[in-house]
Amino acid sequence: MGDLNITDKYFDNNLTSLYHLSIQLVPDGFSFCIRDVVRNKYIKFREQKVEALSKDLPYEYYCQYFYDFLINEPLFKRQFKKVSILYHTQNATLVPLSIYDSSRLQQLFYLNFPSIQNQDIFSNRLNNTDNVLVFSMPECINKVLSRQFENYKVFHHGYPLIDNSLMLPKGNKTSSIYINVSQGNLDVCLIRNNELELYNNFSYTGENDIIYHVLNICDPIEKSSKPGELFIAGNILEYPSLLANFERYFDKVNTWRVLDDIKFSDTFLPLSLNKYSPLFSLYKCE
Repeated sequence: MGDLNITDKYFDNNLTSLYHLSIQLVPDGFSFCIRDVVRNKYIKFREQKVEALSKDLPYEYYCQYFYDFLINEPLFKRQFKKVSILYHTQNATLVPLSIYDSSRLQQLFYLNFPSIQNQDIFSNRLNNTDNVLVFSMPECINKVLSRQFENYKVFHHGYPLIDNSLMLPKGNKTSSIYINVSQGNLDVCLIRNNELELYNNFSYTGENDIIYHVLNICDPIEKSSKPGELFIAGNILEYPSLLANFERYFDKVNTWRVLDDIKFSDTFLPLSLNKYSPLFSLYKCE
């Protein structure tokens, strides 16, 4: 088990009613951060590793570990101003708003994932685009959350990526690709003419897979020249040559810049902010 715990000296357990709690759930663990809403500043971060799930390790193990962590952490017995959950799963589908019906979430989801069982279905309306993300989360995790928090909102892990990618200057005519690299999972978002043209996620086993999936999307788009910009977020430190390799194919390659309108405690300096960009961007999701 690994554990990372960072706390600003001004963090106060008695002021949680002024704090926004964001929790990220990934296959090999979970992390959370706390933002002081008044100062618009992140003042606490913690990451906890859990043994990666396999066929021999049922998901109930993860749920039990997560539940034990929550009930044994005094901080989570307090009330927060807002609680947001970022859940990582490939079991998601992008649904046009024109055919979306909140009363038919089950049908919309199981149309693409008929074999998935024991899941609760959620949806996120995407800002600046007429699409809705429909996705699932295991019932046991949702039950754990409902026992611990009175009010919380669940977001698919692709939501912050899509939301940030659409914050481009109006009138931008170039194509841009945003990717997020997490454990074994690659999210790709294509923006063209300020509109969401594609969102997808892929499984990968190494750097070559990441490059292949991204270039496979680019190939039919720009035949005669390099695509515009590529923005990379996530655990890119694990692949030190990834940026240099992408620079062979793109005019510009950037790491996903942490948003300018948010502050971080100085205690966060040793932390790779880019790795946790989706989590730190969750405060903007409504």
